[in-house]
Amino acid sequence: MRRPQRRGRPPPHLSLAKQQQPAPLLRTPMPSAAAATALAALVLLCAQQQHPAEAAARARHTSRWWFHTLNSSYTELGTAIVRSHPDACTGVYLYMDTFSTHGCAAAVAAHAPCGRFSIGATGEFSSATDAQIAERVRPYQELGVTVTVSMDLTTSSVLDGSAHRGVAAAVATAVRHNLTGLMLDYEPRTDYTEAHERAYASLIKALGAGLHQHGLELDICISDWSILTSFELYAATGVDRMMSMGSTYSGLNVTRDKGWVIAEQAAGVSGTQLAVGIGSMRSACQSNTHTHMFPLLFLDYLSSHD
Repeated sequence: MRRPQRRGRPPPHLSLAKQQQPAPLLRTPMPSAAAATALAALVLLCAQQQHPAEAAARARHTSRWWFHTLNSSYTELGTAIVRSHPDACTGVYLYMDTFSTHGCAAAVAAHAPCGRFSIGATGEFSSATDAQIAERVRPYQELGVTVTVSMDLTTSSVLDGSAHRGVAAAVATAVRHNLTGLMLDYEPRTDYTEAHERAYASLIKALGAGLHQHGLELDICISDWSILTSFELYAATGVDRMMSMGSTYSGLNVTRDKGWVIAEQAAGVSGTQLAVGIGSMRSACQSNTHTHMFPLLFLDYLSSHD
């Protein structure tokens, strides 16, 4: 079957990594909006400093930002940020939150639905309801940006292959809501083995093939730990985009960050697959690792390298 033409622009891609938004009900300051504004300004500043040829290359790049979607207040804040920076944000990655912004553990403990796209231990696909998904997705779609939803996996189902059973339902849900695609945010804490890597690659290939039949995309998260360093193996699956996490989030060592990007390219990650995550989190464990100078230096490097 001929693969349908998909919307998209030749990257490299810039992803503002998993930005943490404060719960509006806590009535705390909203540093996420300020952080997004500052980073957007840096993206634009880098573009303005380029020569015409470099500016043309920058126009081919995309920038996708991460947002939580717990309730309408989160959506209002996220869409306001996107509207404020149309030249610096071309798409969004969404966590489909309906119970908590901290994953599904709290929901499981409360015997409540989690809402996030997920393939469970027996291979079943679960998600928020269609009404909940539409409520969170459509406001971003109406802004004309790409909308990709994050999806979780269970290690046991990846290892024994049962996760493949959930592929059809995951694809159908993405198609039904006219998503740009899905993002596998799989970060296993156990079994760092070649068998695990190959089992995950098999699932990536199957899910990607299913999405591609409908002109949709599959992205995955990679990093500098666990099984997430098998760049060559995962690139060979035909995945559309491989977004770095901890390997490029921090601003304390830009040389190291560049080294990981170069390592990905050397392992066969193509220009259209390469997506570089830049940290904008303000959590306690990461508050001191993201400097203003880092985005300026690193973005300048990324925007001048195809």
